Parts: sequence; structure tokens; C-alpha cells
Amino acid sequence: MGMREQSLLEEIARRFRPGVADRRRGVRVGAGDDAALVRMGGTDVALTVDAVVEGVDFDLRYFGWSDVGYKALSAAVSDLYACGATPVAFLVTAGIPAGAKPTKIRSLLGGLQAAAAEHRATIVGGDLTRAPKLMLDVCAIGQAGKRFLRRSGARRGDMIFVSGPVGSSRAALLMFRRGLRVPRALRAAHLRPAAARRAGRDLSKEPRVTAMMDVSDGLLMDLSRLCRASRVGAGLVPSHLPVTSEARAAFRRLGKDPVQEAAIGGEDYVLLFTVRPPVPRHIRRRYACIGRILNPSPVGGPIYNMERRPPRRMVVKGFLHRF
Repeated sequence: MGMREQSLLEEIARRFRPGVADRRRGVRVGAGDDAALVRMGGTDVALTVDAVVEGVDFDLRYFGWSDVGYKALSAAVSDLYACGATPVAFLVTAGIPAGAKPTKIRSLLGGLQAAAAEHRATIVGGDLTRAPKLMLDVCAIGQAGKRFLRRSGARRGDMIFVSGPVGSSRAALLMFRRGLRVPRALRAAHLRPAAARRAGRDLSKEPRVTAMMDVSDGLLMDLSRLCRASRVGAGLVPSHLPVTSEARAAFRRLGKDPVQEAAIGGEDYVLLFTVRPPVPRHIRRRYACIGRILNPSPVGGPIYNMERRPPRRMVVKGFLHRF
């Protein structure tokens, strides 16, 4: 029997928790958040890495090689924004299948280059290898801001927000799998997602923001991780989830409930964050409030549907690797 991703992540965080000697060398935040934080030469540097593998994270039946490059880098830089860091440079490892056409490889590089330019950073090196399937591994390096936001700061009474719509990437994926024509906005959300650069920058400056992470494995899954890190529960108001009209129409066409699907869909790369009341008016205007942090919990993680009477505990679903 294999190992579940969440169990493996928790073991990694325990095994590699920075010790006293590590902290003296400048390691300020280790495994367990969207990025690590290391102090180098008087500067706080944020570091993160993200990998995509053909057949696991993307399907070349509907991904172009340029899309793969763009999405891989976007996924990595999203983790920097989730901590309030500004990207500076990227290192990329590419595993290329034997016999890959030079035009496809150049297209892959073009997608990486376009995404890096969009985030005003550059690719400074990496590694190449031959692989059975196409894969990319992107290390994002950023400069930390005055506040390095973590998953562990949420407290009872904090309000839960997301920085943008959820479910669009999942709607596109399900339509691709059915062989249906995918609307342009949904195609873009799945193939070339936009990381939340402005929201990450702005929210890191807000003193009332208490915890933050990006939504990559599904809203429910990632909210449960934030709750575990903060050792709290959460009350969710599903009808408050921001779902675009295109995604709603797509889910209905597929015979699925738009809100339920949006709650479990991954790869939205919006920011999930909590705010200590009173919530500033400009945050309420700009972002969607979807719930509230509940009582402290020794292990964290229970999420309740607050639209049910009495509130009902929700089954946490989302994307998980199985090893």
C-alpha cells in the first residue's frame, strides 16, 4: 500500500524542521508553508519549487508545449505571492522525452520565458535531462517583503477570503475530458493561469491579514491545510464562493453542481487568506468573503457548511498524489 500525499508532507515537515543550528545559519522558515525563508547577507530570500509531470499534472492532448512552460512557472511563482514575496529569478529543470521535436522544445522555452517576463523576473539557469515523459521543475527565488505571511496565523473570529474566482480550471479540465469545446476564458484559466501578483503584493502590506496560501489543490483541501497549520476549524458559506458565469454554465452543462465543483477544483492559483476583524472596507470591496475561522482545534482541519442548520461537517476533497 502506498503513502498519501498529506501524510508524506507532514512527515517531511517534521523530519526537516529547522533546528537551532539551522536558524543560526539563517533558516527562518522551513518546510510546511508555501515557501521557505532564508536570510542571506542581510536579505530575506523566499524559496519554493514546483514540478509538473506529463500524465499527472497536464495532458498533451490539449496542452501545447508552450502552455506547459507557462503553467509550470506560474504555479511556482504563485507560492511566492502567497507569502508576500517578489520574484527575482527562476531555476528550471526540464526532463525531455527522447525524439522530441526541436520546435516543441523551443515552444516550451517560449512559454517559460513569457511567464517569467510577465512576473518581471528572469530564468538564470537549471538542468536538462532525458525523461520518459515531459516534466518541468521550477525553483522560484524571491525577495521577502516586510511581512512573510504563513499558513499558521489564523485565529478564531478571523474572516476567510479568496482573491479571485475558483472552479474555472476544473470546469475546463472536465470539458476537455468530455471532448467539448472549451470557452476561451476557461481555457486560459486551465492552460495559462494567472498568478495573483497584485493581490500578493497588496495583502502582504495589510497588518490585519493573519494567514495566507495559494489555492492549488482545491479550495477545501487547501483551507483544511491552513486550518491544520493554524490549529483551528473553519465555517464555510459555499454560496459565497466566487464562480464565474462561464464556469457555472460549464458545470451545469456537465450535469454538476457549480458550487460543489468549484470547492474541490484545483489549480486556481488565487490566494486564500484570513483577516482579523474589523475587516478594512477596501478588502471587503475587492475580495470575496467566504467564511469565518472557528474554535481552536488540537489538530485543526474541521470545516463546516454554515448554510446547513445545524452546521454540517464537510468532506474535504481535492487533488492529492498517491504514492
